[in-house]
Amino acid sequence: MVSFPGPGPGCDQKCSNGGWCDSQQMCQCPKGYQGTYCGTAMCFPQCLNNGTCTAPGVCSCPPGFQGLHCEGGPGCDQKCSNGGWCDSQQMCQCPKGYQGTYCGTAMCFPQCLNNGTCTAPGVCSCPPGFQGLHCEGGKRGGDFSFSGCAKNTKFFNWRISELFLLNLFLFLLYLG
Repeated sequence: MVSFPGPGPGCDQKCSNGGWCDSQQMCQCPKGYQGTYCGTAMCFPQCLNNGTCTAPGVCSCPPGFQGLHCEGGPGCDQKCSNGGWCDSQQMCQCPKGYQGTYCGTAMCFPQCLNNGTCTAPGVCSCPPGFQGLHCEGGKRGGDFSFSGCAKNTKFFNWRISELFLLNLFLFLLYLG
């Protein structure tokens, strides 16, 4: 019967990151590590742009790079506006009320009417001659009127207030 000598004294102390010595006095590395003494972490895919694999699957990125594998070049966080942030695919994630590639477009619900511009979440800037929460009212022949509404002032004022409160409620509900 052939026998192999056991690990020599101190062999286990040389193996790092939870590695152990086999009967041949070679370090056996745990999953995620490699090298003679299990001192090298493995990242797959490899860290890019001179990033360093500091733990299994964890890259430490040089200045100007970001992402799970340092794949994102400079600028994602710098390009996201209005409180947006970069996700792991280097895409801007927008806060509620904003949209677009770099979160630069405010959202109005309902949309601004009569060529009004949404300047902030729920805020419309109306063109000359129009007014209202969503630029729904305008002047025609000197009379303030809304498309399809009666000219009865009491009914008109009550309807606008009701619409304003309803739209405000829906917008606040949307924002969460």
